[in-house]
This record gives sequence, C-alpha cells and structure tokens, in this order.
Amino acid sequence: MFFIFKYGPLFNAWGTGIGAFGYLVSAYLGNKFGRREIILIWFLLGGIAGTCFAFALHTAGQMSFWWAMYYFFTVGHTGAFIPYVMESFPTRSRGTGASFISFATWGGLLLAGLTSQFFASPFGVIIATFLWLGIGSWVAILFNLGTKRVKLGLEMEEIITRVLNDYNISKRFI
Repeated sequence: MFFIFKYGPLFNAWGTGIGAFGYLVSAYLGNKFGRREIILIWFLLGGIAGTCFAFALHTAGQMSFWWAMYYFFTVGHTGAFIPYVMESFPTRSRGTGASFISFATWGGLLLAGLTSQFFASPFGVIIATFLWLGIGSWVAILFNLGTKRVKLGLEMEEIITRVLNDYNISKRFI
C-alpha cells in the first residue's frame, strides 16, 4: 500500500482531469438521450467504480484507473446535472435551486470530511471507502429517482409551462 502515499497526489490530479472529460461526455449524452437518464447511469457506474476502488487495489495502476473512473462518473455527472437543475425550476427560483444544489454538494463533502474518521475506525478503510464511494453514489440514485424527466427537444418556455402546471404555480408569481 506504499504506492498510495507515494503517488496519491498524482492519482488525484489524474482523476480530476478524467473527471473533467466525464463532465463533457455527460453534457453531450445528456443533450442527446436525456439529462436525468445520464445522471442516473453516471451515478450507477460511479458507484461500481467506487466499489472497485475499495476492493480491487493491488497495484498503483489499479488505484489510478479506478480513481479516474470514479471521478469520470461522479464528477462528470454535473455536465448533465447543472442544465437539468436549470430546466427543472421556474425562472425566479432557478438561481435559488442551483444554489441549493451547490450547497448540498458542499455540505455533503464537508460531512464526508468530518465523519470519514468515524467510519474508518470501526469498519476499516476498505469498508469505509466502499460506504463513501459505492453506497454514497447509489443513495444519490434513490434521491434522483424522485425527480421529473424533462422531455427532449422542448424550448425553455415549454419547460417552464410544464413545471408551473406540475406544481400549480401561476405565471404571475414568476
């Protein structure tokens, strides 16, 4: 496991770069096949990559590969997620909705940093890693299943009208 300490910063930089590529792929596929669907698939595959990162680390190459795949999907999902959030809120609440989502992400990362030691101590590093990288991604799927699908090809005005009708909001409030 020495390679984790020796090459950790390099693997982190590599994973971040791959995550940026995942962002672009997610954005493209989200436009083509539907943002909600790509978000769900990205979280599923991110959880699988996180599980492999937790249980399949025997070499530096394996660590680098699985960390990059985890970042590709879990960081990359935002390429479809940010436009999806913007489409899902009426005009006046778009900024509030996007800010809430950003805050929830920041809060989750802060919570992860503050509580990770409590998971590693009783469960061990491998199980704690699985809980954070595997199970955490799959919990995100459960929350996203409650979101509405935005039909492809709609103009923004049509999306706004559908959102308003779904939530019985009068146009005079936006």
